[in-house]
Amino acid sequence: MIALLLLMLWNVPNIWSYNVGIKEGASTFVNLSINIEKTSFAGYSLNVQNFDGNLSIVAGAPMYNTSKANGAIIQCAKISGSEDDGYLNGNTSCWVKVDGNNLLLRDNQKQKADGFGTSLVQLNSTQEYVSCGPGRQKICGPTGERSQFIPGSCYKGELSNMKMKQDWGEIDCFSNYIDVVFLVDSSNSVTEADHVVIKEILKNITDSFSHSFGDTTQIAIVQYGTNVKDLKIDQPVGLGECDESQCYVEALDNRMDHLRGVDTLTAAAIQYVVQNVFATSRNRFLARQFLVVITDGQATDAADLTASFAMTQDANITVYAIGVGGRIDPYELNIIANGNRDNSLRVLTTEKYSELNQELATVTAQLATFSTEGFSAVNVTITLENAMQGLSVQLSEQTFQRKAVNNSDG
Repeated sequence: MIALLLLMLWNVPNIWSYNVGIKEGASTFVNLSINIEKTSFAGYSLNVQNFDGNLSIVAGAPMYNTSKANGAIIQCAKISGSEDDGYLNGNTSCWVKVDGNNLLLRDNQKQKADGFGTSLVQLNSTQEYVSCGPGRQKICGPTGERSQFIPGSCYKGELSNMKMKQDWGEIDCFSNYIDVVFLVDSSNSVTEADHVVIKEILKNITDSFSHSFGDTTQIAIVQYGTNVKDLKIDQPVGLGECDESQCYVEALDNRMDHLRGVDTLTAAAIQYVVQNVFATSRNRFLARQFLVVITDGQATDAADLTASFAMTQDANITVYAIGVGGRIDPYELNIIANGNRDNSLRVLTTEKYSELNQELATVTAQLATFSTEGFSAVNVTITLENAMQGLSVQLSEQTFQRKAVNNSDG
């Protein structure tokens, strides 16, 4: 019978591994670094059983290094023999039973199970164990703007088939889809020179969405004018048509001609975009949708602007209005953008088209934040993303409780 079980450090200055000390009358020590790399922290957690006088040890080695993860569980069986200089000589056999490379890799994980084996318990009267790796990391977001989380992980099962415990509070990485339509006034009040300026400025729009354009961000350019008295629409770039900047720029170069419309049917153009552009987007059920209206004059159909705003709200479309020059009507811009509920909400103005670039940069910078990881169209709590689950484990009536740190919920 085992009277006392002790943990001791071997070679303390370098902390190579932990050792099991078993006392029953005389002392016997088992060096867990036998056949295991010395820096593995073997024995940091362990389970010991006595089978007819022979000990069986299952121990965590959270610093055991593999190509993809740190951590392992080692097993030592048939431990018996005589003591020689404090270490057991005889029938000692230790081997790595499971390491991070044997565990299934979840999406977006930087490493499989950093610190696997930090905690370890055996489920009573079974061959199943629970072992945790509180340092498991997860990477979310696009290249260059990635966020790193340390949710940790716990695994349950027989040593040959351990599976990660899920649905405990960690959420999957999520992508934010956005549709952006730029609706551009192309009436006679816009000079040919100004039209060229607008086109050149619009070519740079995709720079703000470099991490998501063609993936989760779709951009369309729509011009409006009139053909005699009827609305005339031109769409140089459709939503989802281009998935790279070169395609987008070439489309503007080849297709964006000045319409020279007599009237400025802004309300009618907004209604057209809602019904025929946003409503047909392939991401319409996933994406937040934004409309940016650029105009340099008063709307010929100003009486219909309130109705067009209501249509955008019914479709859950957020509208920005940019007015250029001295002929704009601030009241109309407010109706377009916010139903005249706020004198400045999503309304920008500039004196001339050569200064439009600055205002568009402000708008696109705001829109780009909605397509970046960490923002969501729904309310998602991510307080457990850095919980470091599994720093310790406690077995209680066949259920196990996991302790975590860095959790703002406590």
